[in-house]
Formats: sequence, C-alpha cells, structure tokens
Amino acid sequence: MSVAVCPGSYDPFTLGHRFVVERAAQRFERVVVAVVVNPNKQGMFGVEERISLIEDDCAGLPNVTVRSWTGLVVDLLLEEGADTMVKGLRSETDFAYEMPMAQM
Repeated sequence: MSVAVCPGSYDPFTLGHRFVVERAAQRFERVVVAVVVNPNKQGMFGVEERISLIEDDCAGLPNVTVRSWTGLVVDLLLEEGADTMVKGLRSETDFAYEMPMAQM
C-alpha cells in the first residue's frame, strides 16, 4: 500500500494546504495529515481544534486521515508505514530549507 504523510502545523489549515492534500490523495492509497505539535509555539488554534477543522475540510477524501504528532517526523513515517513525505513549498526560501532534509 502506498502511504504518504503530510506534516505541518496547520495553524490554520489553508486552501494551499487543502490543494496539497487533495493532490496527495489522488496519488497515494492512504494519506496521513499530521498536525505536528511544537510545545515551544503558541498557536492560534489548539491541536484538537486544528484536527477537527482539517477532518471537516477533508471529509470528502476517504483515504485521508488526520492525527497529531509530537517528535521526529521520520518516526511518524515509520509508525504509519509511509515511504513518502509530502510538503508544499511557498517560496525559494522554503525550497532552500527543505532540500537538505530531503537529501538526508
């Protein structure tokens, strides 16, 4: 089974996030949207509220599940049996930040 994880803070979940999740849902049998918890950040919405908002927004995507995660994202991929991480890029700065992690 092909599984992808889409990690992010999703505070808030935007149309851009929705676009990335929809595209992933078309390409993978199962997609896990992971609301990554950073205890050092105070968000606009609580974790459970973010999960609920994403679940409502993605209700029409039957192969998408939403959960929270605290820790290394690589450990989440292992737990979910995923071999792909899907992330959106907004700018060249995002690309410069993500490329070294992708190469690891």
